[in-house]
Amino acid sequence: MIDMANAENREKVTALIALYNQTFAEVVRYRDMEWKITAWTVALLAGVIGATRFSKSPVTPCLRELLIVFSILVAAYGIWHVYYAHHQLTKQRQRRRECERILRFHDRGIYYQDAVLPVEWATTPVRSAPSIAHLIAWCGVIASVAAFTVYAVATRFAE
Repeated sequence: MIDMANAENREKVTALIALYNQTFAEVVRYRDMEWKITAWTVALLAGVIGATRFSKSPVTPCLRELLIVFSILVAAYGIWHVYYAHHQLTKQRQRRRECERILRFHDRGIYYQDAVLPVEWATTPVRSAPSIAHLIAWCGVIASVAAFTVYAVATRFAE
């Protein structure tokens, strides 16, 4: 058992628990950021589609090329930002796992009769591989909407 009567131990454990809680907040923030970035990117691209498909005014070839470049840049930025958020999410999960290890949340008899967290988690490394399907899905949505946007802009102004 950890001696919480010792002031030094209490300060260390309190600091680690604060870090543990902070990393949890960051995990939630980056997890939510993945879908929010995807939604914003798709919304911008859908706006370009709507503006081009329902526009009544004549458009120059220069504007068409600008809209295509804009769509590609928005998609590239969205995909990069989703990847960055996913990378940061994995780093925060690794920090959280390290706090769990230091606080011995996976050990039996430290805080309670049983371990606070499942014992199997202690030996499972935190990697982005299990959630890579989510990353591919978010980026796939952005890429497919971007491809349709470029197609919509190119064919609308070719009429």
